Amino acid sequence: MSSSDSWADTDTIVLQSQTVTTSATNWRFFELDGSQQSTVPELATHIYVRGEKRDTGGGGEIIDLHPLESLATSKQRVIYAPVANRFFELPRWVELINQTFTAMSTASGTDTALDTLSVEGYVLAAP
Repeated sequence: MSSSDSWADTDTIVLQSQTVTTSATNWRFFELDGSQQSTVPELATHIYVRGEKRDTGGGGEIIDLHPLESLATSKQRVIYAPVANRFFELPRWVELINQTFTAMSTASGTDTALDTLSVEGYVLAAP
């Protein structure tokens, strides 16, 4: 997904979502903004995301997808890798707010996780 900004050397770039936050020390949500691309139409209310998770160092790691609003367990869409060194693939529906959703990933160590997300479909609101 592209940036809506022309970055300069003096820019301050905040990576962590300021909307979806938690007190968990190792959880950081990142916003994925689809407004600058044409894959998902502007009237889309939800997207169908296929996520793949692999961690070479250990099991129990996750990708967590969440709408762009205050964190709520009921809205989390988790992709779970229960054992090490195997790909786990799951599709998930995620609500879009202003064509944006958030994602968070855990890892068992430095450079152990490989995550991929792909948009496979969407739901349109009635115009």
